[in-house]
Amino acid sequence: MNARPLTIITGGNRGLGYELSHQLFKIHHHDILLTARDINKAREAATRISSGVNNGNSIRTAQLDVSSSESILRFVSDELDPLLASLAQQGNGQSLVTLVNNAGIYGQGWRETLVTNVVGPGLLSRKFLEILPQTLKGRIVNMTSGLGNAANLPSTLLRQLEAQPPKSPEEIVKWAGNWEQDETGHANPYNLSKHLLNYMTELHAKEGHGRAIAVIAVDPGWVQTDMGGQGAPGTIQQGVDRMLAQVLADEHESMKRSGKVFGDGGTCYDWKRH
Repeated sequence: MNARPLTIITGGNRGLGYELSHQLFKIHHHDILLTARDINKAREAATRISSGVNNGNSIRTAQLDVSSSESILRFVSDELDPLLASLAQQGNGQSLVTLVNNAGIYGQGWRETLVTNVVGPGLLSRKFLEILPQTLKGRIVNMTSGLGNAANLPSTLLRQLEAQPPKSPEEIVKWAGNWEQDETGHANPYNLSKHLLNYMTELHAKEGHGRAIAVIAVDPGWVQTDMGGQGAPGTIQQGVDRMLAQVLADEHESMKRSGKVFGDGGTCYDWKRH
């Protein structure tokens, strides 16, 4: 008999990350590893989520700042690697381990935005792919945005990307630094970060294919969170529903979706279209 699915959610202490954690734990019977930059906020969120729920699920917390490579590597070595190794040693296997790269920022500077929204998730995903034991199934779900579609970026930037797209987090840092120096007045850093995250999704999907590890990007839409604001047209539940459609998909369907971006109604869209 398979164990319950485990879902790891970055930035799970508020907004979409919190509500996703809450619903997976309470309704869908997932074990949860909830991370936040502030461990106390992660613990407070976990306490609220688990209050009054006695379904046998577990929720644990960890400190993780996705804008810091040191924090990511410490999280991997101290929390993630031992947890996955323990699950593998249980013998009956974990039905599925899903990493949800939810944490992100909007309205900040170029480097901070690119590092938090692209480089951090890229490094964490790479480590997840490297350390996931062969006996466990895996999945990665990246939080993207329709603002990252090619139509929302300047043509000069797109030509550069199409000619030589970044192939690693390190290349993204270097490329973004060069672009910032020359062209910052012509592109929004958040839009660019989500466009590059979609590239990263494609890259990691290719790496995960041999092990049947799906890597998917989901656009939750503009919804009423602290980031989206209360004037957003969508509700937080509508955003969570889009995320759940990918997190809860069966293995066969998830592999068919790997490397793609999904939005409203679970439909795939072409984020490279100008």
